[in-house]
Amino acid sequence: RETAGRYGHDAAMEFAGCWWREHPERASLPERRMMELLREEGQVRGRDYEHIYRAAPRTWVDFAWPQDMKVVEVWGRVHTEEVRSRLMPERAEEARVRDEQRIERLRAEGWYVKIVRSEDLQADRLGRTREQIRAFLNPSHARPEPSRGEFGPERGEEAERYRVQMRLEGLLREEGLRAGEHYARGYHLHPELPPVHFARPEPKRIVQVYHDGPEVREDRGNRQRYEVLGWEVLSVREDADLAPERLGATRRAVARWLGG
Repeated sequence: RETAGRYGHDAAMEFAGCWWREHPERASLPERRMMELLREEGQVRGRDYEHIYRAAPRTWVDFAWPQDMKVVEVWGRVHTEEVRSRLMPERAEEARVRDEQRIERLRAEGWYVKIVRSEDLQADRLGRTREQIRAFLNPSHARPEPSRGEFGPERGEEAERYRVQMRLEGLLREEGLRAGEHYARGYHLHPELPPVHFARPEPKRIVQVYHDGPEVREDRGNRQRYEVLGWEVLSVREDADLAPERLGATRRAVARWLGG
């Protein structure tokens, strides 16, 4: 809570996610069973998939394949109506709606989501679950169109901005840089300023990623305030810096900027 209050929710979750990635043995039993299933399928954590991954603003998932925009959420018994009604009867409905909204938020951002319940990882169901995961991860598996659901088309611009950030993160991953280890996402520099996209606290460097030209102009004041606080800012524009002919140079430049 203290870290979240000082640096923001996403930055705190980055630190927590880094700890969980370093200590997979401390994950829940269903998550460990899923890791074992993936290992048996030839999937390597940190190479083929990410564990505890920020897939949308303020939304972290159990397992993610960012390049394919696929997510597997492992739901334990706390997500069942029986346990909710017993442990928190006054908030059971609120918890159910929150789960549904969370999945809808992921789908609205373009992720293909599969939910695996703890009972699906029991011995008597494991074979069927394995086949379902194998099919889910198959590149030829058709992905449905992202659902906009209750969030509506007004989320389009926010989704586009987030998509560009995730595109750059994919390039950084190709350079061997990982969120939570080499840099932080959604990092709060000051309570009165919005969180920055990518930050490396030492040295004090920032990367801001923009979907279009007007965003750069609108953010000029914030960038000046970042610089007053002693941070160096590198701006990356989708239309120019992420164009195919400049992609390699941009990837290397940003990796040097954030990686040392």
